Amino acid sequence: MNQSKVEKTIFISYSWQDFEVADKIENDLNCSGIKIVRDVKLEYKDNIFDFMKRIKNEDYALLLISNSYLNSVNCMREVLEIITNQQEFSKKILPVILPNTKLFKAEDRIDLIKNWEKRIEDLNIKLKSLNNLSNTEEIIKTIGDYSKIRDSIDIFTQTITQLNCKSFQELDNANYQPLLEHIGILKDDLINLIIRISQIKDLLEREIEIDKLLEKNPNQESFIFLKANIALNESKYEKAKLLFNKLLEKNKHPIIYNNLGICLQNQGLIDEAIIEYKKAIEIDTQESSLAYTNLALLQHEKYKLYDEAEKNYLKSLEYYYTCSVAHANYANLLVEMNNYSKSIFHYEEALKYYSPNESNIELYSIYYSLSFVFHTKIKNFDAAKKNYLECLRLNSENFKAHCNFAVLLIHEFKDFNQAEFHYKEALKINPKDHITLNNIGNFYMKQMDNEILAEHYYNEAIKFNNLYTQPYIGLGILNFEKDILKSKLFFEKALEIDPKFSQAHFYYAKLLSSKFNDPENAKIHYITSEILKLENQDSNIR
Repeated sequence: MNQSKVEKTIFISYSWQDFEVADKIENDLNCSGIKIVRDVKLEYKDNIFDFMKRIKNEDYALLLISNSYLNSVNCMREVLEIITNQQEFSKKILPVILPNTKLFKAEDRIDLIKNWEKRIEDLNIKLKSLNNLSNTEEIIKTIGDYSKIRDSIDIFTQTITQLNCKSFQELDNANYQPLLEHIGILKDDLINLIIRISQIKDLLEREIEIDKLLEKNPNQESFIFLKANIALNESKYEKAKLLFNKLLEKNKHPIIYNNLGICLQNQGLIDEAIIEYKKAIEIDTQESSLAYTNLALLQHEKYKLYDEAEKNYLKSLEYYYTCSVAHANYANLLVEMNNYSKSIFHYEEALKYYSPNESNIELYSIYYSLSFVFHTKIKNFDAAKKNYLECLRLNSENFKAHCNFAVLLIHEFKDFNQAEFHYKEALKINPKDHITLNNIGNFYMKQMDNEILAEHYYNEAIKFNNLYTQPYIGLGILNFEKDILKSKLFFEKALEIDPKFSQAHFYYAKLLSSKFNDPENAKIHYITSEILKLENQDSNIR
């Protein structure tokens, strides 16, 4: 929201490895009315080089300088665009130094130049190894770009080191006051107060500070917006709705419509929420990206409108490609649409751009979803194992991940000791889960040949859900040789609960044929089993 009407624009130049810092700076400075320009807002099919030339047209260029920045082709190309006009260079740039950046010693700068010289040399060697140099114009141009970067490093680093640079931590601790003063917009202390208050972590303390300021500035929209978002975060939806509607009387901003939609959705007013999301996307700007994602999620999960949901997820990603939530939710949709390879791509993009600020998605849940697809759909078991381990490293309390990982370890890696460990971990977390109890029963019966423990866990599963058919099958198999009448009762109980349970028909047919000399009825159940059998279904997977 731009409430202070400050006509300033800042281009943030940064390495993708530092996107979390860029996210934080953008979120903080938005409160001050500064327009932030970043490559995350590139529209579909925009030319990245045309976009970089826009740096010249912005008031300032904030450079997030790190080791990865100094070794990034795109970042250094951006620098070249800025220093084309040497006279304006030092006035325009706002250098922010990130931790561990090697720049200020002569030895550091020599190492940096040597690195770019090595890249030029390597590319030249590979180019000369070609038998035919036709259609290599782009490669030659790239070598030229590398050379320009190498030649600009000394002038760039000299200028940076001569300026009174601030570290990111220093700026953050000072609520960006040195930066705001430098660009001449800290005339009104309200801007500094907005940033300071927005960084208070304790919600109650933050709201008290806002109320104090609202008493003096009752019509300050930025304060009302912060107060509304605090109410939203605390699930005080009626209060939040009142404040968002008050803002909409004067400011038809897509973020306000989106947040009002979230209030309504959290109250179960889905149709009303959709109306607000659609109002946000009618404005169709970068700030509408979250509304596209939220609308797509409802279309996907509640109404199963897959085509419409996909259209809106893609629109959201056009505006905000680094939105981890949009990638993860779109990946979930693609799984339901059976497009597994594409879903993996978007799960991996979600991991690549994940930010802790996106509180409505947890990092471990992305790893869990990715491992599930690798395990059950793609059948890449090594990748599944890697992602299960990462999921459990981040959240050891994810009992479904423990269960699925145990299944993978049993059937694909034959690692029974680790499988037993993960089943036991799952039971510590959720001791009454009937599916986990049944799966452990299967494990002790089939892999460990321990009928006593198998019977115990099957009975435990039934105790917590006596309408779950699987443990009755397990008990029927356990008694197949030693007590055929009991075995028959267990299979019949499974069929009573679920007459369409293929496994129950199969084992009942086997029992009738081999133990009760009833081939006619056995044949009927064998045929029924084949008709009902579902391909590629593993009941052990969560």
